[in-house]
Amino acid sequence: MPTERELNLLMNFLYPGKFGKSVILDAGCGTGAWSGVVRPFSTYLVGSDISPNCLKRAKERGQYDDLVLCDISRLPFRDKAFLALIGINLIEHLPKEDGIRALAEFERVSSRIYLRLPAEWSWQRQEWKAVERENPHEEHKSKWSIKELKGKGYKIRGIGERFSAPFIPSHLIGGLTYYFPRLASSLVAIKIV
Repeated sequence: MPTERELNLLMNFLYPGKFGKSVILDAGCGTGAWSGVVRPFSTYLVGSDISPNCLKRAKERGQYDDLVLCDISRLPFRDKAFLALIGINLIEHLPKEDGIRALAEFERVSSRIYLRLPAEWSWQRQEWKAVERENPHEEHKSKWSIKELKGKGYKIRGIGERFSAPFIPSHLIGGLTYYFPRLASSLVAIKIV
């Protein structure tokens, strides 16, 4: 779930004032863990995932207006169908080539893209084998660096900290990682097309 700082960033991204509520795609929604966070900002919320079992569980949450079984590197939506797209802990689960195709698809179907992914340094720490999980699509298959994402036009912010210092309050560390994402445990990549 989002930290308070990330929730503010997401809120400003999804509800920038001039748009009001919007049509949002939760790409790779999984079981819909973020649906309750995104729902208040959406007039119509669509979730998509490659796992039928995850979509079944997402449906049980009752937050989505529509759920679509699909591969995010080949989205079945018309161009600019969504004002915003969120992808939470998503592109690292794809081989790099598929992730690059998915980013292009995101830009095709939406004008505002919000991605959350593990920082490159933390990738191995967060790695797990798909056989140990109920969803085989959760295995991490690619790393994404800050430089790489910036090269694709994304603005990067840091969420969470990769260190702790007993003499520094955690909200100050969170502020540092927000502006210095190399210190963060997770990255938020935002792009307005």
